[in-house]
Amino acid sequence: MKDFDIVVKGNLALTVNGADGYIRIPENVKMDVARDRADLTLDAADCNGKALIEVPVNSEHIEIKCEGSKIDIGNISFDEFEIDSKGDVEVNIEDIKGELSINLIDSTATVTVKPETRFNVVNKGKGNIVTYDGATYNDADLTIEINGKNSELRILTK
Repeated sequence: MKDFDIVVKGNLALTVNGADGYIRIPENVKMDVARDRADLTLDAADCNGKALIEVPVNSEHIEIKCEGSKIDIGNISFDEFEIDSKGDVEVNIEDIKGELSINLIDSTATVTVKPETRFNVVNKGKGNIVTYDGATYNDADLTIEINGKNSELRILTK
């Protein structure tokens, strides 16, 4: 399985990590599986406000729909990792490769990376702004993209 759609209900601290050859989800998560795709629904109240999901290290597409959450992403490679948020979102990334697309309307995404992380930034949509004080690299293995309207992408180093 290499395609994951994750719906988060409520404000949740979610960790998505790459794992070798298996999928791991909390027991109280609703999961529907069809072919190479898994649809997961997490309710913050059922997860005590936090959850860990492990997916194959080399995934194709991961999409998270949330209302504003804290998301940690690590040790994973993907074609596209989409975050669709209806509110402000915090994203911490470590050792990831692929295209991270953040879709917002009238909200702020704060993405935290390690100082040595090489990435490129793409600003799409209308009225969006990107705030970052470092260098970006067109040849990087990671692209951070903001889509939507009247939103801000803040990139910080930890």
